[in-house]
Amino acid sequence: MLIPYKVDNPVKVFPKITLALIIANALVYAATTRNFLAINDEALLKWAYLSGQPSLISLLTHLFLHVNIFHLVGNMYFLWLFSRSVEDRLGPTAFLLVYFIAGIAGVLAQDVFIRTFAEQGIPILGASGAIMGVMGAYLFMFPWSRVHIFYWFFLPGTFEAMAFWVIGSYFLLDVIGGLISGLAKSGEGVGNLAHLFGLMTGFLFCKAIGAKRDTEALSDAKVMVSNPTDFSEMPYWNLLTVLGAEPDNLEALKALMDRAGGEVKKESLDRAMRSAGPVLIQKAPALVADHLISKNGDMKIYQPKHILKLASIMKAEGRHEDALRLYKMLIQCVPNSADTEMAFFRMAKIQWDQFKDVAAALSSLSEMQSRFPHGSLSSTAQALHREIQKSSRNQE
Repeated sequence: MLIPYKVDNPVKVFPKITLALIIANALVYAATTRNFLAINDEALLKWAYLSGQPSLISLLTHLFLHVNIFHLVGNMYFLWLFSRSVEDRLGPTAFLLVYFIAGIAGVLAQDVFIRTFAEQGIPILGASGAIMGVMGAYLFMFPWSRVHIFYWFFLPGTFEAMAFWVIGSYFLLDVIGGLISGLAKSGEGVGNLAHLFGLMTGFLFCKAIGAKRDTEALSDAKVMVSNPTDFSEMPYWNLLTVLGAEPDNLEALKALMDRAGGEVKKESLDRAMRSAGPVLIQKAPALVADHLISKNGDMKIYQPKHILKLASIMKAEGRHEDALRLYKMLIQCVPNSADTEMAFFRMAKIQWDQFKDVAAALSSLSEMQSRFPHGSLSSTAQALHREIQKSSRNQE
């Protein structure tokens, strides 16, 4: 006995569509069976796909019917095991397209097989064609991912195998099963052709849409993420591999930043932050600020407007000293732009409002007025200058 029970392929988003499909299948099973043990004849004849004489609606409805509890549990188990990663990579819409297109392709192939080798009117039901489509999609996108398998041959144990071996084995078993059924002229039992065409449909669908495919190196890195899920324990080069495929992976970026020491690693960190892009300022502003301030990150990654936004976020979060540093870095990087005028003014505001540092605030305003005597903030800066002077005289 061989049962796959885990894939080393962590997901970022909870698989809502997968869970919804499992719930839908369970509810349909409860509504169409006798005492939850086996499907009733009325539902079978009305909603299953009858070979040679199907209804159009049965192309979809047959996917939610199951013969008995073992049929349902087995299908839903494999759906949960493989579909989470597929849904995470493709997104809800493409995932549902794979599921239903593969299911339809599978039942049509099984129908042709039955009409060729057996009698018409044999019912075809079950989600296995669609689930094999999901497994085909998994095979295309994650061929090198590790699958953990439980076995029981006299003694129990576990082992790991690459996904292409595991899914490929199921494909081969269905080829053999289909040949045996054809030779025996039997259309009942396991829908081997539905499995085969479902799997091929899922694989080809992902190839057609250009779905991203993991390399062997990335799959090896994901093993370390899965066991345990701690990027701090991942080797440096594996982190780079993960970030090469997932530039916005915040945990991997944090782990890489923690290790940035030598010049080579600093360059790697700068490349990783550049790949993540300015969108990271909204998603993880503290991470970007720490990169620029603590790690002396490359300011050229961002435009001046991005640095102004980041400094404003730091100020709002109470990190006033970091906001000041960012404004100073911006001024050094682009000394004569309109954004620099804004940086001077905001810097003076923080120096006065937060630290009551009269000398520093006035110095910032004076430098601003010197560089931008006719700037858009000139009158506002003069008003702040007078306010600070008046307040400081009153305190004396």
